[in-house]
Amino acid sequence: MAFAAVAMAVAGIVIANTFTVLVAQRTRTLALLRCVGATKAQVRRSVRLEALVLGVVASLAGIGVGLGIGQVALSVIGRRAEGVPAPTTVPIDVATILVPLVVGILVTVVSASGASRLATSVAPLAAMRPVDAVVSERSRRLRPIIGWILTGGGLALMVGALALSLASGEGGGTFELTLLAGVLGGIVSIVGVVMAAITIVPALGRVIGRLAARVGGAPGRLAATNAVRNPRRVTSTATALLVGVALVTMMSTGAAMAREQMGRELDEQFAIDVVVGADSLSPATVDAVSDVDGVAATLLVTGGQLDVTTPNRSAIATVFVADPARIGEVLATAPSDWDGSTVLADGYLLDADGPVTLADGTSLDGAYLPGLPDYSVLVSPQVAAGLDIDSPAESLWIALADGADPVAAASAIRDAVSETTAGTDAAAPRSPAERSRRPASRRCSTRCWP
Repeated sequence: MAFAAVAMAVAGIVIANTFTVLVAQRTRTLALLRCVGATKAQVRRSVRLEALVLGVVASLAGIGVGLGIGQVALSVIGRRAEGVPAPTTVPIDVATILVPLVVGILVTVVSASGASRLATSVAPLAAMRPVDAVVSERSRRLRPIIGWILTGGGLALMVGALALSLASGEGGGTFELTLLAGVLGGIVSIVGVVMAAITIVPALGRVIGRLAARVGGAPGRLAATNAVRNPRRVTSTATALLVGVALVTMMSTGAAMAREQMGRELDEQFAIDVVVGADSLSPATVDAVSDVDGVAATLLVTGGQLDVTTPNRSAIATVFVADPARIGEVLATAPSDWDGSTVLADGYLLDADGPVTLADGTSLDGAYLPGLPDYSVLVSPQVAAGLDIDSPAESLWIALADGADPVAAASAIRDAVSETTAGTDAAAPRSPAERSRRPASRRCSTRCWP
C-alpha cells in the first residue's frame, strides 16, 4: 500500500505538469474561445471533461494491462515452478475493477484541477500573451513559500521516521508508524520541491548558464539566455524530468530494498544451506563433500534428543553440538559473540532471550536464534559434555559459496555422499523392525534448504 500511495502521488504530479503544459500551449486557443463568448465555467469544464475522459480511458487500459501481465506471470509460474501454491487464473471481483478505476479517475481529475483554474485565470485579451506574463503577483510569491514550507515539513517527517526506526530497533516504535511517516514525508517533500522549483530552477539555470557562456562562447550565452527567459516554462519541463527520475529512482530503491529484505528473511528462515545427516559420517564423506564445487564451508555437528524446558514450553528437542568458533561459517544467523556459555534455541522453544533448563536440571541462559531447525537447540561441546543425549547422530552442515548454483551443488553433494557410502553398512537398507527401533536412519540423507 505504501508503494501504491507513492506511485499515485508521483502519477498525480506528472499529470498536473502535463495538463499545465497543455494549457500553456492552448493559451491562444482558449483566449479565442473567451473572445467569442465562452465563459470561465465553460473553459474550466472543458479541461476537467478532458481529464475525466483521459482518466476513464487510461484507467480501463491500465486495468486490462495489469490483469494481462498478472495472468502471464501466473502462467509462467505454473509451468516453470511446479509445486508453488499459486492460482491458475487472476482472481477478479467487483473491487478489482472498481477500486483502480475510481482511484485513477479521481487522481487524474484532481491533478488537472490546477490547470483548469489556470485556463480561466486571465482575461480574454490578456490571455493572448504568454501565460507567464499574466500570472498574478500573489501566485508568484505564495507558491514558492508554500513549497519551501512543505519541503521542510516533509524532510522533518522523514527525519522523524528515521529516528523512530532507530528507536524501534531498541524496542520502541512500530514498523507501520515508521513506514507511514516516511512515505508521507517523501510525498510532502516531493510536492514541496515541485512548488518551490520556480525559485530553484531559474537560479540553477543562471549559475550553469555562466559556465556555459564561458565554455561555449556565443552559442553558450544564447542557450543560457533562452533557458532563463521563460522561468515557468523551463520549471515545468525540469519538474517533469525531476519527477520521472524520482520515479525510476524510487522503483530501483524499492526493488533493492525488497531483495535485501527477502534475502534477510530467507537467511533467518533457512540459515543452513545444505544438511547431510546420518548416524555417523566417515571422514571420506566429509572430505568428498568439502571438495564439491560451490561448497564454501562445512562443519560436522553431533546431536540427539533431549528434554528441554523453556518459558514457552517443555518438549523433546533436538540438541546440536557445534564449535562456537566455527559455527558462523555454516549458520548465517549465528551470533559472532557466542562463547558457548549460552544455549541458542529456535523460535518454537524460545521466542525471546530467557532461561533454558536441560534434562539434568541444569539451567542456562538461553537466546533466541532464527534459522535453526524446528524444536532444536544449539550448545557448545563444554555444555554437552555433562548431558545424556539420546539417539546420538551426526550431521554435516554446509554453506554454499556466493554465486554458486544451489541445484547443481546439491546434486553434486548427493553424488559425493553416495559414492563414499556405497557398499558400506551405512548405505545398506534395514528392515522395518530395525528402523522402528531407531528413529535415525543409518543411510545418509541430504536435505537442501533454499
